[in-house]
Amino acid sequence: MRTIKKILVFIGIFIAIKVIFFIASDASRIQSEHDVESSSGGQAQEQPTAVNSASAALAAPAGSAADDDTPKAGYHRYGVGQGVSLELPESWSLLSHAQVMEIKKKAGAVDDHPTNTPIAAMASSDTGSNEAIFRASISDDYISPDEIKNASRQDLDALCQSIGKTMSPALAKQGMVVTKAPYCYVIPVAKKTALTVSYQRTDAYGNGTWEVFIYQIPVKGKMAIFTTSYKTNSKPAVQLQLVDIMNSVQWN
Repeated sequence: MRTIKKILVFIGIFIAIKVIFFIASDASRIQSEHDVESSSGGQAQEQPTAVNSASAALAAPAGSAADDDTPKAGYHRYGVGQGVSLELPESWSLLSHAQVMEIKKKAGAVDDHPTNTPIAAMASSDTGSNEAIFRASISDDYISPDEIKNASRQDLDALCQSIGKTMSPALAKQGMVVTKAPYCYVIPVAKKTALTVSYQRTDAYGNGTWEVFIYQIPVKGKMAIFTTSYKTNSKPAVQLQLVDIMNSVQWN
């Protein structure tokens, strides 16, 4: 049987593929169709230091939305799959399936993992000036909630080392660098256990940095993967929209 460490390292490599997806979405300038580090050796429940309210909220989402399906004003609820749904701002631009597949091809991640991407969206259809990205995926690769909860600080550090080793060369090919090393931790998201990774990278166009949070959550024998990414100098309203998205997640 695989150890927790081996499972986490495998998922670390898997997450790195998801990272490359977002690097490619920046670099390709595809338009939409409608255009903390801790020294503790105990159980992993630490969260990274947040530099603003949006980072704090994304580091540890408050929880799920109300039990009914009535979306927040200005938002629309979408089904992701496996009984998962969430709300996106109506002003955001959805990427079509063809656009998502084109990005995956550029990232070299089409056939490497059994993953589908029901939802991918940008705060603006103008990729060059876009300030935030959201992606929801469902993966057949699975790790149980107990295995995530029982991961030690050492396991999670090994995971982030694996992510960093895979991520840095991919970023370098796009002219980007990691400005805040990946940090792995475990938190609840909408009352479920989430293996979470946060990091910071430079922008492809040399005009800022991006904060990225990746959440992997076991659900019905699969993994729901949510990735939020925003420019550190983006408008507070855009950052808070990502917070709203994560806090709207529901499981049926």
